Amino acid sequence: MLPSIRKTRKATLNAALALVWGNLSSCAPISLTAPHTSCPYESKQTQRAAPSESAQNYEIRPGTSVGPIVLGDPKDQVLAHFKLKPNVDEEVTRKSCGATLTEIHWLDLDHRHNGIWFYLKDNIVFQIRSSTSQFRTQKGITTDSTAEFVRRNYANLKAFRLQNSGNQATGWKDHVYWVGRSSGIAFELYYNDDYKEWKVLSVFIFRPDAEFLPGTCIYPPQEWKEIPPYTF
Repeated sequence: MLPSIRKTRKATLNAALALVWGNLSSCAPISLTAPHTSCPYESKQTQRAAPSESAQNYEIRPGTSVGPIVLGDPKDQVLAHFKLKPNVDEEVTRKSCGATLTEIHWLDLDHRHNGIWFYLKDNIVFQIRSSTSQFRTQKGITTDSTAEFVRRNYANLKAFRLQNSGNQATGWKDHVYWVGRSSGIAFELYYNDDYKEWKVLSVFIFRPDAEFLPGTCIYPPQEWKEIPPYTF
């Protein structure tokens, strides 16, 4: 992911998270610019009903869109639907693996989750990462769905481990990605140490048959390694 640009911005965000989410003392602060190392947790709060709009506005469609944002949309379209909250949300443009990319992170305070990331090149969306229960696939998969639920509903997924991505909240187990390259969807899985179970942290969408890397780039000391399908 793109490195953070301002420590003061992180401090302000961490304060906002503590205020809204309450006691998260057992977790490390969520990182805007390294979502594969952010601290996952099980929401204890009953989720509020989504606004009375078309269900399509909350659907994750493989290789196509998340909610109202479609791959290929311009940045203005993203910001029209996901207005950035001052000192909370973030937009960063940096060189990433040889290309100039923009990352927009919109934090979902209402649903108490990490929110949604948009990755853009030349101000055009080419990858989206949803890490909030506000959006889900047609089969109902969303943040905190079980890995077993993914396995039952999606065939022909390859598995990759992001080595050196584990943290205390995951029992130091690395994050794992089950990837459907031909359909343009990937599931980021983390080990929930409290429940002793693998769960979905995020759902990514990207162009079918495009090369997939979470957040578009892997930075040392992390490494991307293929493992047997549907394993961890």
